[in-house]
Amino acid sequence: MHRLRFNQHLHANGMSASELRNRLQTLHEELKEIGQGDLDTSQLDPYCQELIKPSFIRHKDKGVQALVACNLADILRLYAPNAPFSQAEIKILFRFLLAQLVSPSAGLINTEHPLYKDAVYVLDSLSTVKSVVLICDLPSAGDLITEYFQKLWALITGKLAKNVELAVIDVLVQLIDECITIPQPVVELLMSAYSQDPHTSTYMASTSICQATQDRLQKHVARYFSESFLETLESNDDEDEDDNVTALEQLHQQIVNVAEAAPSLLTSVVPNLESELHSDRVHVRLLATRALGTLFALPSNVSEGFAALHSHVWKAWLGRAIDKHVPIRICWTEFAVKTLTQHSELVSAITPILAARAVDPDEHVRAKLAELIYNLDYDTIWHHIPLRIFQELAQRGKDRRATVRNRALDALGRSFSLAYAESGTVSSFADKFAWIPGAVLNCNLTGSCDVTRSVIHTWETYIVPPNDPFYAQRLHTVTSLLDENERSVFFYLTNLRLSRPTALDVYVECCEGKDPSRLSACIQAIAAILNDPDVPSVLHSFANEPDEFLLNSMRVCFDPSTTLSESTHTRHEAISYMQEKLPEMINVLSECLWTGSFPILNVSCIQPLLELQSTQLLMFIAQHAPYLLKDYSDILTQRALDEPVSSLALDLLASLAAFDPTSLNVSESFVAYLTKQATTSYAAAKLVSCISPDLVAQEVTHIKELLEHESNDASADVLEALAAFLEYSSVEHIPSLDTLVEHLLHRIVLAPWPNHEQELDTEWIDDNSMPLPLRTRLSSLRVLTQWCCVQKNADLVPPVLKLLWILLGTGEVHHDQHIPLGVRARLRLYAAQCILKLATYDAYASLILPRMGRLSYALQDECFQVRMHLLHDLLLYLMRDELPSEFHAAMFLVAFDPENEPRVQVASYSRRLHVLPPVVRHERLERVIVRFLHLLAHHPDLNAESPQTLCSFSRYLEFYLACVACETNIGVLARFTACVRTYIDLSVSEPSVENSRSLYAMAELAQFLIQRMADHHGWTIYPVEEEAPCPKDILRSTGTIARSVLDGEVWELLQQQPRRHRDKKTKVA
Repeated sequence: MHRLRFNQHLHANGMSASELRNRLQTLHEELKEIGQGDLDTSQLDPYCQELIKPSFIRHKDKGVQALVACNLADILRLYAPNAPFSQAEIKILFRFLLAQLVSPSAGLINTEHPLYKDAVYVLDSLSTVKSVVLICDLPSAGDLITEYFQKLWALITGKLAKNVELAVIDVLVQLIDECITIPQPVVELLMSAYSQDPHTSTYMASTSICQATQDRLQKHVARYFSESFLETLESNDDEDEDDNVTALEQLHQQIVNVAEAAPSLLTSVVPNLESELHSDRVHVRLLATRALGTLFALPSNVSEGFAALHSHVWKAWLGRAIDKHVPIRICWTEFAVKTLTQHSELVSAITPILAARAVDPDEHVRAKLAELIYNLDYDTIWHHIPLRIFQELAQRGKDRRATVRNRALDALGRSFSLAYAESGTVSSFADKFAWIPGAVLNCNLTGSCDVTRSVIHTWETYIVPPNDPFYAQRLHTVTSLLDENERSVFFYLTNLRLSRPTALDVYVECCEGKDPSRLSACIQAIAAILNDPDVPSVLHSFANEPDEFLLNSMRVCFDPSTTLSESTHTRHEAISYMQEKLPEMINVLSECLWTGSFPILNVSCIQPLLELQSTQLLMFIAQHAPYLLKDYSDILTQRALDEPVSSLALDLLASLAAFDPTSLNVSESFVAYLTKQATTSYAAAKLVSCISPDLVAQEVTHIKELLEHESNDASADVLEALAAFLEYSSVEHIPSLDTLVEHLLHRIVLAPWPNHEQELDTEWIDDNSMPLPLRTRLSSLRVLTQWCCVQKNADLVPPVLKLLWILLGTGEVHHDQHIPLGVRARLRLYAAQCILKLATYDAYASLILPRMGRLSYALQDECFQVRMHLLHDLLLYLMRDELPSEFHAAMFLVAFDPENEPRVQVASYSRRLHVLPPVVRHERLERVIVRFLHLLAHHPDLNAESPQTLCSFSRYLEFYLACVACETNIGVLARFTACVRTYIDLSVSEPSVENSRSLYAMAELAQFLIQRMADHHGWTIYPVEEEAPCPKDILRSTGTIARSVLDGEVWELLQQQPRRHRDKKTKVA
């Protein structure tokens, strides 16, 4: 045991302060070196009684007080765990020590003072020895503990050394851990720190204390928040309402901060927030939603998850997703996304509710969801955001509100762009992201110019940015991800389908003053292309005062030889210029710049696409913009010779030759190569027809010989070549084919299906999967049709037409052919396409029009691909004005299509017709109602004796009226419809009024729906004197109105029908 060397009295009468300091210092130096348990503490008893005297602890010399504190700290350490003092003395002692620590001059705050080290020594002793816990055994410990917290807390707000601050925190933690009851002021002090900035020292100190004492503080924290909420919510003083709101905000923010610091403190607090979720006060629900959202969104490593601990509160919080107040739904959406990214176990609970926010009634909620997804990083998007959320955002790409639409599309586009950049390492890129480009493109099917602008922005910014150094590669990859319908939209946006020069090129010339007389017609044509009601006024205004900078930009962009980079740069410069100079015209003029240019498939893309063997894109260019290939004719010629196995180069050259034969520099060796290929290659035959027409006759003769000797299965390529010769050669170069036609009819088209091909019994067969017998049959039909087109002789076509009508109905001439299902679908489609092509010739149109119904009903074929391909061809012919205007009646038969896309296409085309000159619109939309009614009257599904069936046919007419009717033409439609009841149907076996009942039923039905639409919109049906159309091939006028054929049950059913004047899916936002 250690023997105390110090044996003096600490104080004697007349002793100076200096001497006293020396003695205290000597004792302190010895005591601090003695370890606990190494000294018989009885030796210190006299000094204990002496040091606690007021003469020491209240000594006027600060140095004496500091050393007294150090010695007392040493004594407490050596006597631990007991103390050689009474309770009253302990209270005095610890007050004295606290005073030393917080002394403004010599305490912990003043690091420059000579006595600073003594204060640190005392603090360190209290912390390490834990002697401070002696306070907890005092009768009035709460007051002293509160005093310690308050005064030491004041030190923390200053700039304490880090080790000192940690020691202070340790002392306070010990007090909380060991006290019997935690004083409420201590809890309030700790919680008040969470109203401050998280970077403050008190905030961090409170966090350290709370984390170390969570179990002790839990019930006290719950009491603190409970009383605070009660006090604030029960305040009825209207004048203090703002203060109450502020107090509530602070309380909820405190809860959030506490949750981030020490989540388990809130175990008893969270249930109290549930009642707030159902409060009548909006701000209370909002604060509770935000606070709970923060708790639920805490990372899994912070806590075990509040949602699991408080399932009933979690369910109540989920209910706030449909709160009637928008700010609460926005707040919920924000924290739902955060929770989704942190807790994979909650995905199934959150996803359906969060997905529903994409269709929230308020645009701000919808926009917020898109914004939140947009701002996520790739890892979060990939690992945490369910596919359903992206799918809902894709639907928002058609939203009426520009903010929602743009944010949704940008969120999708950015996600795809991030995924594309990582696609080399992400195995299931295709599953989660590959569908996005197609979904973005599909939004354009709404037909709205606003949506088109949004789609173009997303495409250019994220999907395939023009500034991508590997643009062609990316374009090739992205287009390979598209399905057939999405690819059609993509091709539409390339603008290559527009005939050049376009109306926009003519408009630039008009603005330059070259031919002002064409301006009005030109603007109407542009309005039809852009489908924007603002086009006429804006373009007229611009033409009156043209801007030279913009005109020059248009010239550059519209030039096919402008590279993609230059075109994009020029267009963006023009848009920036318009934002400053012509903001009121920017939408229309930017649409013009895009539509008139080559913004996606450009002349600079040809070479890299050739290297990539991008057949699909290059063939589209060849079909619609072969002039882009002019500069590459020599390269293509060489490729055709170097790569005889690949037909791509030859196909491209063939299209270029058909467009401009003079653009090819053809050598004799190349012509010789073509003649070798011409009998079995469509492209080679096409090239020979265009560049060496004098060789056609001998090639066709050779083909005839081949067809007579080759088997049917080997005839497909030969027939394709013959079809090319027929299509691209003059009639004088074609020898007689009469015997060959008979050969094709009997040996190929009417032949039974080979038994070995029976397994191909699918609903549809794609182009790249067609078996040889099918190719041979289709080629034969193509040759027969092309032969009729070359002859233009109505006396020759009936046998071919008869065959086509039969195939159109069943896909086979007779059941003994045993043709598989998918093959019949292809034959039905091709028969319809051949009839359409023949109808483009005046010599045959008169033969087809009376039976147009049979062709039109193919738009309701059981096979979706048949319907879509036929509709596409029909609309294409109509847009090019290659068919009689009566064919416009057929397109409205898509009203019952189970898919929305056909209706969207017809509605979009109809809207474009509305901006054409009135005469054209009248001929194509309004006058066809008579023939449309005739089509419906002969529909195979119509039963004129069934009221239910008659009423169901109103859907056809409602769709027609939704696409065509407006305030200015409603009277015309009413007039034409009424006149139908004065006609006799000539298509029936015995034309009479009685046998025309189906026609009259459709007319009456149309009259009712026209009147109902006029009533609904408040339109007036004015009398019209115009003579109604009466097609002579199907109708004859009687001069008298037939009596009504619809009975009372029909009218009753019609009255009960919902008034859907426009299909919501079809109507464009």
